[in-house]
Amino acid sequence: MTGESDGETTDFAITWGNNFADDKGNVTVHLSYSEEKEIPMTARSYAVRDPSFLPNPVNTGPDDGIADANGNPVCRSGNIACVPYNPINNLASPEALSYASVVLIRTDEIKQTVASFSFNGDLFEMPAGMVAFAAGLEYRDEKSKSTPDPLTQAIDPDGVGSGLVGSTTGASRSENSFVLPTRGDYKVKEVFFESIFPLLIDQGIESLDFEVAARYSDYNTTGGDSTYKSALNLTINEMIRTRVTYSLAVRAPNVQELFSPQQIQGRFVTVPCDANNLNSGPNPANRQSNCAALGIADDFQSEAAFGSRNVITQGNLELIPEEATTLTAGFVFTPFDALSVAVDYWDIEIEDAITSFDSTDILNNCVDSSSLNAEFCGLIARDNSGQINSIAVKSINAAKFNANGVDLDVFYRHGLDNSTLNFSFQGTYLDERKFQQNSENPEDINSQAGQVATPHFRALINSVYSIDNISTAWTINYIGESTFNKVAQPEQYPDWFNNKVKAYTYHSLNFSYEYNDDYRFYLGIDNVLDKEPPNLPGLNAGGLLYDGIGRKYYAGVRISL
Repeated sequence: MTGESDGETTDFAITWGNNFADDKGNVTVHLSYSEEKEIPMTARSYAVRDPSFLPNPVNTGPDDGIADANGNPVCRSGNIACVPYNPINNLASPEALSYASVVLIRTDEIKQTVASFSFNGDLFEMPAGMVAFAAGLEYRDEKSKSTPDPLTQAIDPDGVGSGLVGSTTGASRSENSFVLPTRGDYKVKEVFFESIFPLLIDQGIESLDFEVAARYSDYNTTGGDSTYKSALNLTINEMIRTRVTYSLAVRAPNVQELFSPQQIQGRFVTVPCDANNLNSGPNPANRQSNCAALGIADDFQSEAAFGSRNVITQGNLELIPEEATTLTAGFVFTPFDALSVAVDYWDIEIEDAITSFDSTDILNNCVDSSSLNAEFCGLIARDNSGQINSIAVKSINAAKFNANGVDLDVFYRHGLDNSTLNFSFQGTYLDERKFQQNSENPEDINSQAGQVATPHFRALINSVYSIDNISTAWTINYIGESTFNKVAQPEQYPDWFNNKVKAYTYHSLNFSYEYNDDYRFYLGIDNVLDKEPPNLPGLNAGGLLYDGIGRKYYAGVRISL
Protein backbone atom coordinates (compact mmCIF):
# COMPACT_ATOMS: atom_id res chain seq x y z
CA MET A 1 0.00 0.00 0.00
CA THR A 2 1.26 3.46 -0.82
CA GLY A 3 -0.19 6.80 0.14
CA GLU A 4 0.07 10.51 -0.30
CA SER A 5 -2.11 13.50 0.47
CA ASP A 6 -2.94 16.92 -0.81
CA GLY A 7 -4.60 19.76 1.04
CA GLU A 8 -5.17 23.44 1.52
CA THR A 9 -5.69 25.68 4.55
CA THR A 10 -7.39 29.07 4.79
CA ASP A 11 -7.07 31.26 7.89
CA PHE A 12 -8.50 34.67 8.64
CA ALA A 13 -8.20 36.51 11.97
CA ILE A 14 -8.80 40.00 13.38
CA THR A 15 -7.79 41.07 16.90
CA TRP A 16 -8.44 44.46 18.47
CA GLY A 17 -7.37 45.59 21.92
CA ASN A 18 -7.53 48.74 24.01
CA ASN A 19 -6.62 49.89 27.51
CA PHE A 20 -9.01 51.50 30.01
CA ALA A 21 -9.08 52.70 33.62
CA ASP A 22 -5.81 54.63 33.34
CA ASP A 23 -4.10 51.70 31.62
CA LYS A 24 -4.96 49.35 34.53
CA GLY A 25 -7.31 47.29 32.40
CA ASN A 26 -7.41 45.89 28.91
CA VAL A 27 -10.19 44.78 26.56
CA THR A 28 -9.69 42.46 23.57
CA VAL A 29 -11.99 41.42 20.73
CA HIS A 30 -11.01 38.52 18.48
CA LEU A 31 -12.64 37.11 15.34
CA SER A 32 -11.22 34.21 13.32
CA TYR A 33 -12.22 31.75 10.64
CA SER A 34 -10.24 28.76 9.47
CA GLU A 35 -10.92 26.11 6.88
CA GLU A 36 -8.79 23.04 6.27
CA LYS A 37 -9.29 20.58 3.45
CA GLU A 38 -7.17 17.48 3.13
CA ILE A 39 -7.37 14.79 0.46
CA PRO A 40 -5.48 11.65 1.53
CA MET A 41 -4.97 9.28 -1.40
CA THR A 42 -4.18 5.61 -0.96
CA ALA A 43 -3.35 3.06 -3.66
CA ARG A 44 -4.50 -0.47 -2.82
CA SER A 45 -4.98 -3.76 -4.63
CA TYR A 46 -8.29 -3.71 -6.46
CA ALA A 47 -10.37 -6.82 -5.76
CA VAL A 48 -14.03 -7.26 -6.72
CA ARG A 49 -16.35 -10.24 -6.89
CA ASP A 50 -16.99 -9.79 -10.65
CA PRO A 51 -14.00 -11.60 -12.28
CA SER A 52 -14.44 -9.72 -15.55
CA PHE A 53 -12.75 -6.77 -13.88
CA LEU A 54 -9.66 -8.75 -12.95
CA PRO A 55 -6.66 -9.93 -14.97
CA ASN A 56 -6.79 -13.72 -15.16
CA PRO A 57 -4.02 -15.84 -13.60
CA VAL A 58 -0.69 -15.84 -15.33
CA ASN A 59 1.72 -18.76 -15.69
CA THR A 60 4.92 -18.81 -17.74
CA GLY A 61 4.97 -22.60 -18.10
CA PRO A 62 4.97 -23.89 -21.70
CA ASP A 63 2.13 -26.34 -21.05
CA ASP A 64 -0.33 -23.68 -19.86
CA GLY A 65 -0.84 -22.11 -23.26
CA ILE A 66 -0.75 -18.46 -22.02
CA ALA A 67 2.62 -17.40 -23.33
CA ASP A 68 2.83 -15.37 -26.50
CA ALA A 69 4.84 -16.45 -29.56
CA ASN A 70 8.04 -15.21 -27.94
CA GLY A 71 7.40 -17.04 -24.66
CA ASN A 72 6.44 -13.90 -22.74
CA PRO A 73 3.62 -14.20 -20.18
CA VAL A 74 0.23 -12.74 -21.15
CA CYS A 75 -3.11 -12.52 -19.39
CA ARG A 76 -5.20 -15.63 -19.82
CA SER A 77 -8.26 -13.51 -20.72
CA GLY A 78 -6.60 -12.16 -23.86
CA ASN A 79 -7.54 -8.59 -22.88
CA ILE A 80 -4.92 -6.41 -24.58
CA ALA A 81 -5.26 -3.79 -21.82
CA CYS A 82 -4.38 -6.35 -19.17
CA VAL A 83 -0.79 -6.38 -17.89
CA PRO A 84 0.45 -9.70 -16.39
CA TYR A 85 0.93 -9.51 -12.64
CA ASN A 86 3.70 -11.39 -10.82
CA PRO A 87 3.08 -11.22 -7.04
CA ILE A 88 6.21 -13.20 -6.09
CA ASN A 89 9.11 -11.33 -4.46
CA ASN A 90 7.66 -7.93 -5.43
CA LEU A 91 8.46 -8.56 -9.09
CA ALA A 92 5.24 -6.98 -10.42
CA SER A 93 6.02 -4.20 -12.89
CA PRO A 94 4.80 -0.62 -12.37
CA GLU A 95 2.41 -1.16 -15.30
CA ALA A 96 0.96 -4.27 -13.68
CA LEU A 97 0.58 -2.52 -10.36
CA SER A 98 -1.17 0.36 -12.09
CA TYR A 99 -3.58 -2.01 -13.86
CA ALA A 100 -4.38 -4.03 -10.72
CA SER A 101 -4.74 -1.15 -8.28
CA VAL A 102 -6.91 1.87 -7.82
CA VAL A 103 -6.35 5.20 -6.07
CA LEU A 104 -8.86 5.78 -3.28
CA ILE A 105 -9.60 9.42 -2.55
CA ARG A 106 -11.09 10.56 0.75
CA THR A 107 -11.87 14.21 1.39
CA ASP A 108 -11.66 15.59 4.95
CA GLU A 109 -12.91 19.11 5.70
CA ILE A 110 -12.83 21.04 8.98
CA LYS A 111 -14.22 24.55 9.43
CA GLN A 112 -13.99 26.65 12.60
CA THR A 113 -15.42 30.07 13.43
CA VAL A 114 -14.41 31.78 16.69
CA ALA A 115 -15.55 35.06 18.20
CA SER A 116 -14.38 36.16 21.65
CA PHE A 117 -14.51 39.18 23.90
CA SER A 118 -12.33 39.43 27.02
CA PHE A 119 -11.22 42.04 29.49
CA ASN A 120 -8.84 42.03 32.44
CA GLY A 121 -7.57 44.37 35.11
CA ASP A 122 -7.74 45.03 38.85
CA LEU A 123 -10.95 44.52 40.83
CA PHE A 124 -10.13 46.00 44.22
CA GLU A 125 -7.33 46.21 46.74
CA MET A 126 -6.87 43.89 49.72
CA PRO A 127 -4.36 44.39 52.56
CA ALA A 128 -1.93 42.07 50.75
CA GLY A 129 -2.34 43.68 47.33
CA MET A 130 -4.61 44.17 44.34
CA VAL A 131 -7.07 41.50 43.22
CA ALA A 132 -6.45 40.82 39.53
CA PHE A 133 -9.10 39.32 37.27
CA ALA A 134 -9.92 38.31 33.70
CA ALA A 135 -13.34 37.54 32.22
CA GLY A 136 -14.90 37.09 28.84
CA LEU A 137 -17.26 35.48 26.37
CA GLU A 138 -16.49 33.10 23.52
CA TYR A 139 -18.46 31.53 20.69
CA ARG A 140 -17.21 28.62 18.54
CA ASP A 141 -18.77 26.90 15.56
CA GLU A 142 -17.06 23.66 14.51
CA LYS A 143 -17.97 21.79 11.32
CA SER A 144 -16.42 18.55 10.10
CA LYS A 145 -17.01 16.34 7.07
CA SER A 146 -15.26 13.20 5.83
CA THR A 147 -16.27 11.76 2.43
CA PRO A 148 -14.81 8.32 1.55
CA ASP A 149 -14.09 7.19 -1.98
CA PRO A 150 -17.23 6.04 -3.87
CA LEU A 151 -15.80 2.50 -4.03
CA THR A 152 -15.59 2.44 -0.25
CA GLN A 153 -19.22 3.58 0.00
CA ALA A 154 -20.53 0.99 -2.49
CA ILE A 155 -23.76 -0.75 -1.42
CA ASP A 156 -25.73 -3.38 -3.33
CA PRO A 157 -29.46 -2.74 -4.00
CA ASP A 158 -30.49 -4.88 -1.02
CA GLY A 159 -28.44 -2.77 1.39
CA VAL A 160 -25.50 -5.17 1.78
CA GLY A 161 -22.00 -3.80 1.26
CA SER A 162 -20.52 -4.49 -2.17
CA GLY A 163 -17.20 -5.54 -0.60
CA LEU A 164 -15.10 -3.44 -2.92
CA VAL A 165 -11.64 -2.06 -2.23
CA GLY A 166 -11.46 0.24 0.78
CA SER A 167 -14.08 -1.73 2.68
CA THR A 168 -14.07 -5.24 4.11
CA THR A 169 -14.99 -8.31 2.08
CA GLY A 170 -16.43 -10.82 4.54
CA ALA A 171 -16.28 -14.61 4.54
CA SER A 172 -19.89 -14.48 3.34
CA ARG A 173 -21.62 -11.74 1.35
CA SER A 174 -23.67 -10.61 4.37
CA GLU A 175 -20.42 -9.72 6.17
CA ASN A 176 -19.30 -7.19 3.55
CA SER A 177 -18.81 -3.72 4.98
CA PHE A 178 -19.12 -0.21 3.58
CA VAL A 179 -18.20 3.25 4.84
CA LEU A 180 -20.55 6.21 4.42
CA PRO A 181 -19.69 9.92 4.72
CA THR A 182 -19.46 11.43 8.21
CA ARG A 183 -20.59 14.99 8.72
CA GLY A 184 -21.76 17.07 11.64
CA ASP A 185 -21.26 20.27 13.56
CA TYR A 186 -21.62 21.70 17.01
CA LYS A 187 -21.79 25.18 18.46
CA VAL A 188 -20.66 26.24 21.91
CA LYS A 189 -21.14 29.47 23.86
CA GLU A 190 -18.86 30.06 26.84
CA VAL A 191 -18.45 32.55 29.65
CA PHE A 192 -15.38 32.51 31.89
CA PHE A 193 -13.90 34.28 34.89
CA GLU A 194 -10.60 33.95 36.74
CA SER A 195 -9.02 35.89 39.55
CA ILE A 196 -6.06 35.91 41.95
CA PHE A 197 -6.58 36.99 45.56
CA PRO A 198 -3.45 37.99 47.57
CA LEU A 199 -4.14 36.70 51.10
CA LEU A 200 -0.89 37.35 52.97
CA ILE A 201 2.34 39.22 52.38
CA ASP A 202 5.45 39.60 54.57
CA GLN A 203 3.86 37.94 57.62
CA GLY A 204 6.42 35.26 58.40
CA ILE A 205 6.15 34.17 54.79
CA GLU A 206 6.79 36.04 51.59
CA SER A 207 3.26 35.65 50.11
CA LEU A 208 0.13 33.52 49.99
CA ASP A 209 -2.23 33.74 46.98
CA PHE A 210 -5.52 32.06 46.20
CA GLU A 211 -6.37 31.52 42.53
CA VAL A 212 -9.82 30.63 41.22
CA ALA A 213 -11.18 30.14 37.70
CA ALA A 214 -14.54 29.01 36.32
CA ARG A 215 -16.01 28.45 32.87
CA TYR A 216 -19.54 27.62 31.73
CA SER A 217 -19.93 26.01 28.30
CA ASP A 218 -23.26 25.56 26.54
CA TYR A 219 -23.10 23.01 23.68
CA ASN A 220 -26.02 22.68 21.29
CA THR A 221 -25.33 18.91 21.27
CA THR A 222 -24.82 17.98 24.94
CA GLY A 223 -26.12 20.98 26.88
CA GLY A 224 -24.38 23.01 29.58
CA ASP A 225 -21.34 22.08 31.63
CA SER A 226 -19.25 23.90 34.23
CA THR A 227 -15.53 23.58 34.84
CA TYR A 228 -13.39 25.17 37.51
CA LYS A 229 -9.92 25.41 38.99
CA SER A 230 -8.73 26.47 42.43
CA ALA A 231 -5.12 26.84 43.54
CA LEU A 232 -3.19 27.91 46.61
CA ASN A 233 0.30 29.32 46.01
CA LEU A 234 2.61 29.76 49.01
CA THR A 235 6.00 31.46 48.75
CA ILE A 236 7.87 30.85 52.01
CA ASN A 237 10.98 32.71 50.93
CA GLU A 238 13.13 33.18 47.84
CA MET A 239 14.22 29.54 48.06
CA ILE A 240 10.97 27.61 48.64
CA ARG A 241 7.59 27.85 46.94
CA THR A 242 4.69 25.37 47.26
CA ARG A 243 1.49 24.95 45.28
CA VAL A 244 -1.72 22.92 45.42
CA THR A 245 -4.26 22.82 42.59
CA TYR A 246 -7.62 21.08 42.20
CA SER A 247 -9.57 21.29 38.97
CA LEU A 248 -12.53 19.85 37.08
CA ALA A 249 -12.40 19.64 33.29
CA VAL A 250 -14.71 18.17 30.64
CA ARG A 251 -14.31 16.86 27.10
CA ALA A 252 -17.36 17.09 24.87
CA PRO A 253 -17.88 14.28 22.33
CA ASN A 254 -16.46 14.99 18.89
CA VAL A 255 -18.22 14.95 15.51
CA GLN A 256 -17.22 11.34 14.74
CA GLU A 257 -18.54 10.06 18.08
CA LEU A 258 -21.81 11.97 17.68
CA PHE A 259 -22.63 11.84 13.98
CA SER A 260 -20.93 8.75 12.53
CA PRO A 261 -23.40 7.40 9.91
CA GLN A 262 -25.15 4.07 10.27
CA GLN A 263 -23.36 1.11 8.71
CA ILE A 264 -24.57 -2.49 8.75
CA GLN A 265 -22.27 -5.50 8.59
CA GLY A 266 -22.68 -9.20 9.36
CA ARG A 267 -20.59 -10.49 12.24
CA PHE A 268 -20.31 -13.79 14.06
CA VAL A 269 -20.99 -13.35 17.78
CA THR A 270 -21.00 -15.51 20.90
CA VAL A 271 -24.35 -15.33 22.70
CA PRO A 272 -24.00 -15.67 26.51
CA CYS A 273 -27.63 -16.79 26.98
CA ASP A 274 -27.15 -19.79 24.69
CA ALA A 275 -27.46 -23.04 26.67
CA ASN A 276 -23.84 -23.87 25.85
CA ASN A 277 -22.57 -20.59 27.36
CA LEU A 278 -24.76 -20.14 30.45
CA ASN A 279 -22.13 -21.63 32.76
CA SER A 280 -19.34 -19.39 31.46
CA GLY A 281 -18.43 -15.79 32.22
CA PRO A 282 -16.94 -14.18 35.33
CA ASN A 283 -20.01 -15.11 37.42
CA PRO A 284 -22.22 -17.82 35.88
CA ALA A 285 -24.93 -17.29 38.49
CA ASN A 286 -25.33 -13.65 37.43
CA ARG A 287 -25.49 -14.67 33.78
CA GLN A 288 -28.13 -17.34 34.41
CA SER A 289 -30.42 -15.10 36.48
CA ASN A 290 -30.14 -12.17 34.08
CA CYS A 291 -30.85 -14.34 31.03
CA ALA A 292 -33.93 -15.65 32.83
CA ALA A 293 -34.96 -12.05 33.56
CA LEU A 294 -34.90 -11.44 29.80
CA GLY A 295 -37.38 -14.32 29.39
CA ILE A 296 -34.82 -16.64 27.80
CA ALA A 297 -35.12 -20.32 28.74
CA ASP A 298 -32.23 -22.41 30.07
CA ASP A 299 -32.25 -24.61 26.96
CA PHE A 300 -32.20 -21.68 24.52
CA GLN A 301 -30.31 -22.36 21.28
CA SER A 302 -29.11 -19.20 19.53
CA GLU A 303 -29.25 -19.04 15.75
CA ALA A 304 -26.05 -16.95 15.94
CA ALA A 305 -24.17 -20.23 16.40
CA PHE A 306 -24.97 -21.04 12.74
CA GLY A 307 -24.63 -17.64 11.04
CA SER A 308 -23.76 -14.00 11.37
CA ARG A 309 -25.89 -11.28 13.01
CA ASN A 310 -26.40 -7.74 11.80
CA VAL A 311 -24.06 -5.33 13.59
CA ILE A 312 -25.07 -1.67 13.23
CA THR A 313 -22.24 0.83 13.70
CA GLN A 314 -23.36 4.43 14.21
CA GLY A 315 -22.84 7.64 16.17
CA ASN A 316 -24.56 8.40 19.44
CA LEU A 317 -26.35 11.72 19.96
CA GLU A 318 -27.04 10.81 23.61
CA LEU A 319 -23.37 11.01 24.65
CA ILE A 320 -22.49 13.35 27.51
CA PRO A 321 -19.10 15.01 28.14
CA GLU A 322 -16.34 13.17 29.95
CA GLU A 323 -15.39 14.60 33.36
CA ALA A 324 -11.82 14.72 34.65
CA THR A 325 -10.76 15.77 38.14
CA THR A 326 -7.11 16.60 38.75
CA LEU A 327 -5.19 17.17 41.97
CA THR A 328 -1.60 18.41 41.93
CA ALA A 329 0.61 19.30 44.88
CA GLY A 330 4.26 20.18 44.86
CA PHE A 331 7.10 22.53 45.64
CA VAL A 332 9.90 24.42 43.91
CA PHE A 333 13.30 24.65 45.60
CA THR A 334 15.70 27.34 44.34
CA PRO A 335 18.76 27.45 46.63
CA PHE A 336 20.48 29.88 44.25
CA ASP A 337 19.68 31.47 40.90
CA ALA A 338 21.43 28.83 38.82
CA LEU A 339 19.59 25.82 40.28
CA SER A 340 15.89 25.00 40.40
CA VAL A 341 14.27 21.76 41.55
CA ALA A 342 10.51 21.15 41.18
CA VAL A 343 8.62 18.12 42.52
CA ASP A 344 4.91 17.61 41.80
CA TYR A 345 2.50 14.85 42.75
CA TRP A 346 -0.50 14.47 40.44
CA ASP A 347 -3.67 12.43 40.48
CA ILE A 348 -6.11 12.29 37.54
CA GLU A 349 -9.50 10.56 37.42
CA ILE A 350 -11.79 10.50 34.36
CA GLU A 351 -15.41 9.36 34.67
CA ASP A 352 -18.04 8.79 31.98
CA ALA A 353 -15.17 8.30 29.55
CA ILE A 354 -16.34 7.72 26.00
CA THR A 355 -15.57 4.24 24.71
CA SER A 356 -16.98 1.58 22.40
CA PHE A 357 -17.37 -2.20 22.73
CA ASP A 358 -17.43 -4.96 20.15
CA SER A 359 -20.64 -6.88 19.59
CA THR A 360 -19.80 -9.90 21.78
CA ASP A 361 -18.70 -7.66 24.68
CA ILE A 362 -22.03 -5.82 24.44
CA LEU A 363 -23.89 -9.13 24.76
CA ASN A 364 -21.77 -10.16 27.76
CA ASN A 365 -22.02 -6.82 29.57
CA CYS A 366 -25.80 -6.94 29.26
CA VAL A 367 -26.09 -10.05 31.47
CA ASP A 368 -22.82 -10.53 33.39
CA SER A 369 -23.30 -7.88 36.11
CA SER A 370 -25.24 -8.40 39.34
CA SER A 371 -28.36 -7.19 37.50
CA LEU A 372 -29.30 -6.44 33.90
CA ASN A 373 -27.29 -3.52 32.52
CA ALA A 374 -29.89 -1.32 30.81
CA GLU A 375 -27.35 0.62 28.74
CA PHE A 376 -25.84 -2.48 27.12
CA CYS A 377 -29.12 -4.41 26.88
CA GLY A 378 -30.63 -1.42 25.10
CA LEU A 379 -28.14 -1.91 22.25
CA ILE A 380 -29.52 -5.39 21.45
CA ALA A 381 -32.65 -6.00 19.36
CA ARG A 382 -34.31 -9.44 19.82
CA ASP A 383 -37.39 -11.06 18.37
CA ASN A 384 -40.18 -12.57 20.48
CA SER A 385 -38.31 -15.87 20.82
CA GLY A 386 -35.14 -14.20 22.13
CA GLN A 387 -33.16 -14.53 18.92
CA ILE A 388 -30.87 -11.59 18.18
CA ASN A 389 -31.88 -9.46 15.20
CA SER A 390 -29.17 -6.81 15.49
CA ILE A 391 -26.57 -5.27 17.80
CA ALA A 392 -25.82 -1.54 17.82
CA VAL A 393 -22.12 -0.72 18.23
CA LYS A 394 -21.65 2.93 19.18
CA SER A 395 -19.71 5.06 21.58
CA ILE A 396 -21.16 5.23 25.08
CA ASN A 397 -20.20 6.81 28.41
CA ALA A 398 -19.06 3.69 30.24
CA ALA A 399 -15.32 3.82 30.92
CA LYS A 400 -13.31 5.05 33.89
CA PHE A 401 -9.64 6.00 34.05
CA ASN A 402 -7.37 7.05 36.87
CA ALA A 403 -3.63 7.57 37.18
CA ASN A 404 -1.20 9.13 39.63
CA GLY A 405 2.50 9.73 39.82
CA VAL A 406 5.32 12.17 40.51
CA ASP A 407 7.14 14.59 38.19
CA LEU A 408 10.68 15.78 38.90
CA ASP A 409 12.15 18.76 37.01
CA VAL A 410 15.71 19.95 37.62
CA PHE A 411 17.43 22.87 35.88
CA TYR A 412 21.03 23.96 36.42
CA ARG A 413 22.97 26.72 34.69
CA HIS A 414 26.74 26.97 35.04
CA GLY A 415 28.60 29.98 33.72
CA LEU A 416 32.18 29.63 32.47
CA ASP A 417 34.66 32.31 31.35
CA ASN A 418 33.00 33.05 28.01
CA SER A 419 30.45 30.23 27.73
CA THR A 420 27.57 28.56 29.58
CA LEU A 421 26.48 25.02 30.32
CA ASN A 422 22.75 24.36 30.82
CA PHE A 423 21.51 21.07 32.25
CA SER A 424 17.88 19.93 32.57
CA PHE A 425 16.29 16.74 33.84
CA GLN A 426 12.62 15.86 33.37
CA GLY A 427 11.49 12.60 34.93
CA THR A 428 8.10 11.01 35.57
CA TYR A 429 7.34 8.13 37.91
CA LEU A 430 4.00 6.51 37.07
CA ASP A 431 2.73 4.88 40.24
CA GLU A 432 -0.74 3.82 39.14
CA ARG A 433 -2.70 3.79 35.89
CA LYS A 434 -5.99 1.89 35.75
CA PHE A 435 -8.58 1.65 33.00
CA GLN A 436 -12.08 0.19 33.27
CA GLN A 437 -13.86 -0.06 29.95
CA ASN A 438 -17.06 -0.92 31.84
CA SER A 439 -16.98 1.02 35.11
CA GLU A 440 -19.91 -0.97 36.51
CA ASN A 441 -17.95 -4.22 36.34
CA PRO A 442 -15.46 -4.33 39.27
CA GLU A 443 -13.57 -7.19 37.58
CA ASP A 444 -12.99 -5.17 34.41
CA ILE A 445 -9.85 -3.37 35.57
CA ASN A 446 -6.77 -3.09 33.39
CA SER A 447 -3.78 -2.12 35.52
CA GLN A 448 -1.48 -0.47 32.99
CA ALA A 449 1.31 1.07 35.09
CA GLY A 450 4.58 -0.70 34.44
CA GLN A 451 3.52 -2.46 31.25
CA VAL A 452 4.70 -1.84 27.69
CA ALA A 453 3.89 1.73 26.51
CA THR A 454 3.39 2.91 30.11
CA PRO A 455 6.60 2.08 32.06
CA HIS A 456 6.89 3.15 35.66
CA PHE A 457 9.74 5.57 34.93
CA ARG A 458 10.76 7.76 32.01
CA ALA A 459 13.27 10.61 31.82
CA LEU A 460 14.58 13.19 29.38
CA ILE A 461 18.02 14.67 30.08
CA ASN A 462 19.34 17.59 28.08
CA SER A 463 22.77 19.27 28.24
CA VAL A 464 23.56 22.37 26.17
CA TYR A 465 26.98 23.99 25.89
CA SER A 466 26.99 27.49 24.36
CA ILE A 467 29.89 29.72 23.42
CA ASP A 468 29.34 32.95 21.55
CA ASN A 469 26.82 32.07 18.82
CA ILE A 470 27.56 28.32 18.71
CA SER A 471 25.58 25.72 20.69
CA THR A 472 25.95 21.99 21.14
CA ALA A 473 23.15 19.91 22.69
CA TRP A 474 23.25 16.33 23.92
CA THR A 475 19.89 14.71 24.71
CA ILE A 476 19.34 11.42 26.53
CA ASN A 477 15.93 9.72 26.35
CA TYR A 478 15.53 7.01 29.01
CA ILE A 479 12.69 4.47 29.03
CA GLY A 480 12.50 2.31 32.13
CA GLU A 481 12.01 -1.45 32.32
CA SER A 482 8.44 -2.67 31.79
CA THR A 483 6.40 -5.87 31.74
CA PHE A 484 5.60 -7.18 28.27
CA ASN A 485 2.25 -8.77 29.21
CA LYS A 486 0.87 -8.24 32.72
CA VAL A 487 -1.87 -10.86 32.33
CA ALA A 488 0.33 -13.61 30.84
CA GLN A 489 0.21 -17.09 32.36
CA PRO A 490 3.53 -18.69 33.48
CA GLU A 491 3.36 -21.31 30.71
CA GLN A 492 2.60 -18.76 27.98
CA TYR A 493 6.25 -17.95 27.16
CA PRO A 494 9.42 -20.05 26.84
CA ASP A 495 11.80 -20.32 29.79
CA TRP A 496 14.36 -17.93 28.27
CA PHE A 497 11.87 -15.04 28.17
CA ASN A 498 11.10 -13.47 31.56
CA ASN A 499 8.19 -11.33 30.26
CA LYS A 500 10.22 -8.15 30.71
CA VAL A 501 11.20 -5.36 28.34
CA LYS A 502 14.64 -4.05 29.29
CA ALA A 503 15.32 -0.39 29.99
CA TYR A 504 16.33 1.55 26.89
CA THR A 505 18.42 4.69 26.39
CA TYR A 506 18.67 6.79 23.23
CA HIS A 507 21.23 9.55 22.60
CA SER A 508 20.90 12.50 20.22
CA LEU A 509 23.21 15.38 19.26
CA ASN A 510 22.44 18.80 17.82
CA PHE A 511 24.77 21.58 16.64
CA SER A 512 23.64 25.10 15.78
CA TYR A 513 25.27 28.31 14.60
CA GLU A 514 23.49 31.67 14.83
CA TYR A 515 24.87 33.78 12.01
CA ASN A 516 22.76 36.80 13.03
CA ASP A 517 19.27 37.54 14.32
CA ASP A 518 17.76 36.40 11.03
CA TYR A 519 19.71 33.24 10.16
CA ARG A 520 20.37 30.15 12.26
CA PHE A 521 22.00 27.00 10.82
CA TYR A 522 21.69 23.61 12.48
CA LEU A 523 22.47 19.93 12.01
CA GLY A 524 21.99 16.90 14.19
CA ILE A 525 21.98 13.16 14.70
CA ASP A 526 19.09 11.30 16.33
CA ASN A 527 19.73 7.90 17.90
CA VAL A 528 23.49 8.32 17.64
CA LEU A 529 24.28 4.74 18.66
CA ASP A 530 21.71 3.30 16.22
CA LYS A 531 19.84 1.57 19.06
CA GLU A 532 17.23 -0.89 17.81
CA PRO A 533 13.81 -1.26 19.45
CA PRO A 534 13.07 -4.39 21.52
CA ASN A 535 12.85 -7.47 19.34
CA LEU A 536 9.34 -8.33 20.52
CA PRO A 537 5.96 -8.44 18.76
CA GLY A 538 4.42 -5.00 18.47
CA LEU A 539 7.66 -3.27 19.52
CA ASN A 540 10.23 -4.21 16.88
CA ALA A 541 8.79 -1.67 14.43
CA GLY A 542 9.12 1.20 16.91
CA GLY A 543 6.29 3.49 17.98
CA LEU A 544 5.67 6.26 20.47
CA LEU A 545 8.42 5.14 22.86
CA TYR A 546 10.89 3.15 20.79
CA ASP A 547 12.72 4.31 17.68
CA GLY A 548 12.08 2.02 14.73
CA ILE A 549 14.06 4.09 12.18
CA GLY A 550 17.57 3.98 13.62
CA ARG A 551 20.31 6.58 13.30
CA LYS A 552 19.00 9.66 11.50
CA TYR A 553 20.78 12.76 10.22
CA TYR A 554 19.23 16.15 9.54
CA ALA A 555 20.31 19.71 8.73
CA GLY A 556 18.63 22.99 7.97
CA VAL A 557 18.40 26.72 8.37
CA ARG A 558 15.86 28.88 10.19
CA ILE A 559 15.16 32.26 8.64
CA SER A 560 13.36 35.05 10.49
CA LEU A 561 11.85 37.73 8.29
